[in-house]
Amino acid sequence: MEPYGRSETNSELYKHHSPPKRTKPMTNDTSAPGPGQRDPTKDGETIDAVPVLRRVPTATDALLTIETSDVTAWCPYEGTADYYTIELEYWPDEYVVELMSYRDYMQTYRDQNIGHEEFAASVYDDLTTLLEPEWLRLTVTAPPRYGLNLTLRHQTGPKPEALQDTAAVSSRS
Repeated sequence: MEPYGRSETNSELYKHHSPPKRTKPMTNDTSAPGPGQRDPTKDGETIDAVPVLRRVPTATDALLTIETSDVTAWCPYEGTADYYTIELEYWPDEYVVELMSYRDYMQTYRDQNIGHEEFAASVYDDLTTLLEPEWLRLTVTAPPRYGLNLTLRHQTGPKPEALQDTAAVSSRS
């Protein structure tokens, strides 16, 4: 009799499997798919079926913040899933990101073998190319590894004066 918790069935359930490897990384090359567009991952899937980031015109004059923790990619070194938390803050110029396309875009990383730094840089490049914002900051929090926490921040430049947080000032009477 096998020890408690050890059986062929259990070992098969927890057996590591590698996700499918991407054949071609996304680039900003003009001959490659546009920003946010990925090569198909499923056999027979056409490029039109792959989600693309979309932007919509806006007259918004406000700081926008989008947060999500529903982003997964695969660690190319360990073959395990990485679950990211992402915060996008930006001051739009003429365009805002269409939210459903943003969600779908983040899901395109789900089958990719990509390191934390490359993931953050890729998302940042796509968003700045697409939106051409006045200012943008992308914060990517990666899962802890070996007791180490990793947060990556990409920013278009110093935060504009108009966006600086001002402390509440109280006066004495």
